Amino acid sequence: MKIKILEKKHNPFLKREELRVEIEHEKETTPSLSHLQQAISKEIDKGADHVDIRNIFSFRGAPKSNSKVFIWEEKHVKKKKEPVKEEPAKEEKTNEEKKD
Repeated sequence: MKIKILEKKHNPFLKREELRVEIEHEKETTPSLSHLQQAISKEIDKGADHVDIRNIFSFRGAPKSNSKVFIWEEKHVKKKKEPVKEEPAKEEKTNEEKKD
């Protein structure tokens, strides 16, 4: 698997590097998120917890993929979204109940 950086942008507000990379995976399947995360962390000499793979898009019929990657200055852990708890609807008092 060969990784080529196509675009690199520094985002000082969010304290990260934003990369657009091309992955050549000759005679292999499209790499998984974790496999790509490990490969990029080795290439940039940072821990895997600094690397956040946003997506991987494969080209149809070609052993190439494009990916968007964020390299965080500080350790980054993805938080799983918790389901939103819905509160029961409040019943409105009728005009007769309001008179009491």
